[in-house]
Amino acid sequence: MSLLGTQLLENLLRAEPGAFDRLLRAHGPVVPGEVDLLAERARDSSARVRHNATVLLGIARAPDRDAVLRVLARDTSDPVVLVLAARALPDGAAIAATRPALLKAAEDADDPAVVAAAIALRGRGAETDDDLRARLASPERPVREAALKMLADGGAGALGAEVRAMLVDPARRLQNRRDLLFRIVLGSDDPAGAEALARSLDGASVADQVALTNAIGAVEHPPPWLRGFLLERLKTDDAWRWTALRLLAAADDPPLAELVAVCRDHLAARLASGEPEKHVANEAGVAACGTFLVKLAGTSLPDLRAVLDFANGWTPPA
Repeated sequence: MSLLGTQLLENLLRAEPGAFDRLLRAHGPVVPGEVDLLAERARDSSARVRHNATVLLGIARAPDRDAVLRVLARDTSDPVVLVLAARALPDGAAIAATRPALLKAAEDADDPAVVAAAIALRGRGAETDDDLRARLASPERPVREAALKMLADGGAGALGAEVRAMLVDPARRLQNRRDLLFRIVLGSDDPAGAEALARSLDGASVADQVALTNAIGAVEHPPPWLRGFLLERLKTDDAWRWTALRLLAAADDPPLAELVAVCRDHLAARLASGEPEKHVANEAGVAACGTFLVKLAGTSLPDLRAVLDFANGWTPPA
């Protein structure tokens, strides 16, 4: 390693958090020739050097990286080093689980990212509801996010009410991962989820609406209340009602009679407005209904009048 490279690495090892990323960009990738030195410095008397060395080992491009990290995780007495080493390993959770006391101690670290990683490594089984409730109330976003990920993967259980409260509060929704909040609510059979989703749409931003749409679209096992929630949204006047229509139309067993009725009435009202048809066709509801009805007809229809005629003549299959 050149003298300049050695000095850059030394500066990086001693860097405070605010300077670390800048110095890492100046240093460039961590290469195999630096692994042995980093393994040594991960045992340094300085906590800052130990922690930075372990972070650098975790991003090293070296074939022996994992072996070095496993030894480090096994031997260290520093809870932060344990977490930083384990989170970089594919079997990190299993390795960290062999040192439960040290892993638990990492949850008192000053760095919220370390605390979040420790929570994730411990897993849902090691966290009580009271633990997770405290994480959800943390002022640190990474800590809250780690708890939300755990609940999204394993179910909210008794913490469902706390998550719904986060979802319906616009300020708290902005401060947290919307996608995780929606996933957790949609992962529960509790019918209170319908009200929470409805309230989350009151004054919702475009980002909120997109996050909800994506979350519903990704649900593998829809909760029993979801269909009713979407049907209720069709009765509202907000723009998201047409997204609800698309989601219902894409379901395995779409409520065709309800969807055709909504689209028939909307098309009739828009065509009776006196506006030019080319303007009417660009309206979100007309576009959504036109797409749905043409697909239902199974053939192309020449204009909106023909689409409306089809809706008026449609009868549910026997």
